[in-house]
Amino acid sequence: MSETPVTVPFVSFRPMERELDADLRGAFARVLDNSWYIGGREDAAFEKAFAAYCGVRHCVGCGNGLDALVLILKAMGIGPGDEVIAPSNTFIATVLAISYAGAAPVLVEPTLGSYNIDPARIHIPDGMAADPEAECRRYDALVESLGGTDLQLLGMGHNGHIGFNEPGPAFVRETHVVDLAESTIEANARFFAHRDEVPRQAITMGIGTIMAAKEILVVANGSDKADIVRRAFFGPVTPEVPASILQFHPNVTVVVDKEAGALCQ
Repeated sequence: MSETPVTVPFVSFRPMERELDADLRGAFARVLDNSWYIGGREDAAFEKAFAAYCGVRHCVGCGNGLDALVLILKAMGIGPGDEVIAPSNTFIATVLAISYAGAAPVLVEPTLGSYNIDPARIHIPDGMAADPEAECRRYDALVESLGGTDLQLLGMGHNGHIGFNEPGPAFVRETHVVDLAESTIEANARFFAHRDEVPRQAITMGIGTIMAAKEILVVANGSDKADIVRRAFFGPVTPEVPASILQFHPNVTVVVDKEAGALCQ
């Protein structure tokens, strides 16, 4: 098999740096003049400005990526007795940070197709089952037999649905067949060649099963999710906003970008 050489251009930051040249040189000169190479006014000013830019309360400047990784791991409570998965073809600082935090690095190399996940351990409801109601009961029994869910990862629809639990008069506890809302059909149309191909029904894990998870992680991004994020986590608990039920869960983490969280400040 013949190989064709590929030329990869070297990345140059000079065009970008030219726009900031005066500011950078001024900052370097101030640091050299006051000899505060670690900490000091310049670091404090940067941390304050960068925290404001990111929309967070605090920022910690680090001397290198290794220090930053160690701080992140410790902030997450990772330490002795924990294992941290990292790609085998990684920079040494990744492994050192895990070790410095007291945890054990576990190096893996993802396999395309399975990404190291055993297909036999992937369980989803069969949307093509001949008897959807029986399939719902089978799925609930399977989840229960496996001891429930340790970590439930959820997105959130524009109407507040989690899983495919759409707004309605009541929270449905069990896995069930649901008629999809028009907004959900519209949001999923991008995955199909034509809008008419989007399913009008789905099988979804019920609210009761979701709420029984030991830990729940919710992720939302974009300005189009700002209103529903506010309603879900700062409004009344109501089946008209299914995600609002998560306010009653004892261990929920919500991760949003600046745009999705804009109305929650």
